[in-house]
Amino acid sequence: MVARRPRRWTARWRGSWPTVLAAPRPAACAWQAVRRQVRSMAGPLPPVAHLSEPEQDVLVLHLVLDLPEAEVAELIGTDAAAVHMHLRSVRAARRH
Repeated sequence: MVARRPRRWTARWRGSWPTVLAAPRPAACAWQAVRRQVRSMAGPLPPVAHLSEPEQDVLVLHLVLDLPEAEVAELIGTDAAAVHMHLRSVRAARRH
């Protein structure tokens, strides 16, 4: 089943695809745009506000959506070692 997206997202993204596809890392470029849109709709997220943006991305993509570290790295535009480091930070923060 395909998730439905708001019409305004479709209109906003229509003009962005050439830029996204021309980026050195299209998946990372697309993720940044999606993250900005979700944040604008959700507002501040107090339970994770203390985490850096990459840590928040890792938390959502790996710990919530269960994507493999390598895929998370591709989506956020970094390498697997950085994702692993962010995971360690997130897990340490959850223990405190």
